Amino acid sequence: MTTLFFEQLAKHEREQSTKAQPVEITEHIAVENKQNVSFLHVFPGLVKTKEMEKGDFPYVVKILLTKIMLPLITPLTVKAEKVGESVALMAEDPRFRCVQHIEPGEAEVVEVGSDGIIGSGSYCLRWDGKRLIKDKTMKALREKEAGEAVWVHCMNVFNSISHAREE
Repeated sequence: MTTLFFEQLAKHEREQSTKAQPVEITEHIAVENKQNVSFLHVFPGLVKTKEMEKGDFPYVVKILLTKIMLPLITPLTVKAEKVGESVALMAEDPRFRCVQHIEPGEAEVVEVGSDGIIGSGSYCLRWDGKRLIKDKTMKALREKEAGEAVWVHCMNVFNSISHAREE
């Protein structure tokens, strides 16, 4: 649902930026008034945090988690600091940007988005920046217009929340 929603956000962003009118700065330079925002849906995997030790679990569950499970799964976990650093770097990485027109040679430096389009502005990634998506599943959902349904659902929820706060 998050990936489909982010794809819709990226689509709306691309539509908005193509409507932007050029703003002339000098006689020789003109820039477009657009922000090309990208959306990163990052799945960090199993992150080792203090939640198992400090969480609000019953005592027996906490002992089971910290003394038995945690030592077994530690080799499969990623440190929280490493995930945080990686996500911060991805947010600044030009490979994960929204690109309106791909110039020759630029396709190698812009990643394939979650929707299969290079530079689409919506990316579904692992904690290390590698693409993480089930293309067949997502294609089937897109054919059923699930992205639009998710968008409508989320907008309805957001609207009902904002109206409830106004009352």
